[in-house]
Amino acid sequence: MRWALGLAVVAACSRGAPSPRERVLARLPAGTVIAADARALASPVLRRVIDVLRPRWPESLGCVVDTALASDQIGVAITHEGTTIIGIGRASVKCAAVSRIDGELWVATIGAGTIAGGGVASVLDDPRFARARRYLVTAPIAATAESALFGAHGLATAQVDPLEAWLAIDAPAGPGAALEAAAREVVERMKRDPTTAPLAVHLAVERSDTQLVVRLDDPGDADVAAAARTLIGWLDAPALEVDRFACPPLAPPVTGCSGATELVVSSLALAIDRVAGAPVQPVVSSGETTGLRFTADVPALGLRRGDQVVAAGGRLVTNRDQLVEALRSDPAHATLTIRRGTALAVFKLDER
Repeated sequence: MRWALGLAVVAACSRGAPSPRERVLARLPAGTVIAADARALASPVLRRVIDVLRPRWPESLGCVVDTALASDQIGVAITHEGTTIIGIGRASVKCAAVSRIDGELWVATIGAGTIAGGGVASVLDDPRFARARRYLVTAPIAATAESALFGAHGLATAQVDPLEAWLAIDAPAGPGAALEAAAREVVERMKRDPTTAPLAVHLAVERSDTQLVVRLDDPGDADVAAAARTLIGWLDAPALEVDRFACPPLAPPVTGCSGATELVVSSLALAIDRVAGAPVQPVVSSGETTGLRFTADVPALGLRRGDQVVAAGGRLVTNRDQLVEALRSDPAHATLTIRRGTALAVFKLDER
C-alpha cells in the first residue's frame, strides 16, 4: 500500500508538532479504536457504504456522521462505558450532539463515553497499543480491537483508490483455528451470493502460527455497497436455535450455571471424566487437525453431538490425551472453547 511509505517517513524523521491525527488520538481513551482520514471515508466507494449503514444508527447520530465527513481526521473509541467520537477540522459545527473541546477539535459521546486526560490514558499512552500505534497514526483508515475471552488481538487497515485492506488477528492456536475456519466459511458463502461474489474473489485468508490474515486486493468495479448491504443482512438474521447454548440441568457434577457457559461443579475431576468419556473424532481443515468433534451428547455439561472443541485451557488439542491433560492442568478451574454451528463460546468449569 502506498500509505505504508508514510511509516518509513515517520520512523526516519524526528518528532515535531503532533499531526492532526495524533491530536485526535491523544484525546481518545483506550478501547476498540478506529482512526480515519475523513477524505477516505468521503470517497465515493466508502460514502455509499456509509449510506447503507445510516439506517442502523440512531437518528441523533446522523449530524455527527455529517460533521465527521466534513472534518479532516476522526477517531472513535468504544469502551465498556460508552463511545467517544473525536474529530478535527475547520468545518463549522452545526450539530447539537457535537461540542468543541480544543480549538479545531470536537467531540461527541454515546453513553458514558469519556475523553482521555486527567487520569484517563489515551491510545497514544497505553502500552497495549504499541504495535498498532503507527498504523493508527498513518494509515488512511485503521482499527484495532482485542478479545479477552479468546485472547485475541486484531489490527486492520484500509485505503481507497485503489481499495485495499487487510485484517490481522493474533490468537492462541485453538481460537485461531476456529477463527480461520469461520473466515473461510464467510468467504465461501460470499462466493455463492451474486451481490458479494465480485468482492469475495479478491479476498484471501491465510494463517501461520498464531496469526490469521484476511486480505482484500483491489476489487475493481465490484459494488462494495451492495456487498455491505448483504453482509449486514446476514448479521441481522436471527441466530439458529441449534446454535444457541443453554445451561444443563443442575445435576451432579453441575451445581450452578450462569450465562449458559459458566458452570460451577462439585467435582472438577468428575466433570472432566464426563468429557473424557465422550466419543470424539478429529476435525481436519486444509490437511491440518484443528480440534475435536463430539460424536455424542455430553448432557451433564450441556454439550451436544457435533460440538467442536477448538481449545482446552487456551491450547489447541488434537487428540483425547491432549484434551484431558489440558483440562487437568488446574485442579480447580478448566476452560473449553466450543464451536457450535456459527457460534463460538468458552465454557468455564469452576470447582466450589
